[in-house]
Amino acid sequence: MNVQSSRRVGHDRPSGARVWARPGSVGCRFALFAAAYGMTRSPTDAEDLAQETCLKAHSSRAGFQGNDLQAQPNRILADTFANAYRARRIRPTW
Repeated sequence: MNVQSSRRVGHDRPSGARVWARPGSVGCRFALFAAAYGMTRSPTDAEDLAQETCLKAHSSRAGFQGNDLQAQPNRILADTFANAYRARRIRPTW
């Protein structure tokens, strides 16, 4: 068996490098969409919230400190939802 064919994808990273799901990856978007749908109860609002969360998490990944890689996107999701909810309460759209 060829050595290169048995090597896993991403296995050549230095030890200590963090693994991040890309913003468009299925795992990241599905988990965030499910959580966002639970908050918004609207598929279109949940998709917007999940997409915004993926973008924010991807842009801030360099500054992430910690071991739990799912904690930061989940925190961003909750904060983004809370900020949008507060903004709608202050400035209602009729």
